[in-house]
Amino acid sequence: AIARENSRPISVYWKDHLLPFFEGEFSPGKKSQLRLESIQFVSPQLVYQTPNSNQEILSTHPLGPSEVYEYQKIDLEFFLTMLQNRDHTCVEIYRIPILVGGKILPAQAQAQYLYAWVKAYEQGHCWKFGAEVDESYGSAWLNVADFCKRLVASKPKQHATSIRNAASGTFTYHALHEFLSRHFTHEYVEADLRVPRSHFYLRDDFDMPERSLYQMIRAEVL
Repeated sequence: AIARENSRPISVYWKDHLLPFFEGEFSPGKKSQLRLESIQFVSPQLVYQTPNSNQEILSTHPLGPSEVYEYQKIDLEFFLTMLQNRDHTCVEIYRIPILVGGKILPAQAQAQYLYAWVKAYEQGHCWKFGAEVDESYGSAWLNVADFCKRLVASKPKQHATSIRNAASGTFTYHALHEFLSRHFTHEYVEADLRVPRSHFYLRDDFDMPERSLYQMIRAEVL
């Protein structure tokens, strides 16, 4: 199923409303000499099929979106690929994990996984780990500032579509739990937060600098 907006495929919406911009049509009946030469598009790691083990996820990993948001991202990736094939526009698609750093407003923090987890631990909530396999679950993460610098410095390949993963490192939820438990030393409510039961260890192929997640949390979140 294709993600839809007002019962219409997103790709149709783009074709009707945004494609004229790419073609240089900024007003009805008038052509412009300006043309879009390259596009950098970002998708979440959740467009990938959830792995059954803690194997690294390559950019060739099978797709397996489960929510409307991820379907929309895949549909837009497909649209941009079609645009590249038609107009030879350079398209760079980056699939990214959990974000850390950058400028974020307090009202936006709850919508960001890592910031919401830190806040929950600060308020006395925590994950409870039961089966041994729970300790293997985790994710990749991405330093926002580093990623933005790499995007600006990136030299797009002419007339091509590229798909790459960007990640600064990986972590397990159990290791994050231990770090936050040491930082917030108060009593915790047992079994209050559900442990994310998935392995999303993206393999970076965008030459991102390797960072320490816990140093980032100390500097950017706590």
